[in-house]
Amino acid sequence: MKNFLGGTKEEKREEYRKASPITYVNEGDAPTLLLQGTEDPLVPYEQAFFMATALTKAKVPGRVELILGGGHGWGGKQRDDSMRGMWEFLDRNLR
Repeated sequence: MKNFLGGTKEEKREEYRKASPITYVNEGDAPTLLLQGTEDPLVPYEQAFFMATALTKAKVPGRVELILGGGHGWGGKQRDDSMRGMWEFLDRNLR
């Protein structure tokens, strides 16, 4: 994030706040599906918990799925299972 936002969180607190999707969670937002790998080198899986907390407080329906051992993308059976779950989620929430 330091390179992306031009400084550390302490130096660029407002920029970090604006860059966080959690900042924009509001009641009435669309149902949200989060898929997060536990071995993601770019986004720590704890971020999914922070987002889930914000969505819960805003009463936004949704689902969080942790892909154990998944990185910033995954393949094989994990991908197939994720895709199936994604389509089921979309069918339930967009029809």
